[in-house]
Amino acid sequence: LQFDASIPREKIGEWDHLAHQLADRKKWEQAANSLQKAAAADPGELHRWLTIASWRRRGGQLPQAIEALQRALHLHQKTKTTHSLQRTFAAPVSWSTNEQIRLWLELSNLYAQDSRWQECENACLEVLERQSDHLQATELMATACLQTKHLDAAEHLCAPCSSRHPNH
Repeated sequence: LQFDASIPREKIGEWDHLAHQLADRKKWEQAANSLQKAAAADPGELHRWLTIASWRRRGGQLPQAIEALQRALHLHQKTKTTHSLQRTFAAPVSWSTNEQIRLWLELSNLYAQDSRWQECENACLEVLERQSDHLQATELMATACLQTKHLDAAEHLCAPCSSRHPNH
């Protein structure tokens, strides 16, 4: 989604308001479409993209949910880089490691639901780089490895899972 200068910035609030009204009625696709119009006028708002991703997922629109979550993660990295390059005294946007793990795990689950197994593996790696013993990411990574026929990797990942899993 590119910046759309044809949408007046004063309309952003109206689109946001309409989107939340639609979401309150569980009209997820329409709500996300409305919020996406606001995002076209102000594409740099992280929270808006996270909300779009959530509503797209609830509406069963997995590819669009993935795209919105990817946009949010990209904006986070861009914002983080911009702040470090500028070395401003303003407080930079900072996500805790737990928030990053949660978002990468959400993305890996969306990839799995959409049978995008290689991308699921990559997203799981992002989680495991931040927390190497994350059980859910390890299990999902093993599933993705099985789906992509990386059998040795899946077996390697499954071995420690069985000893750490609360149901075993």
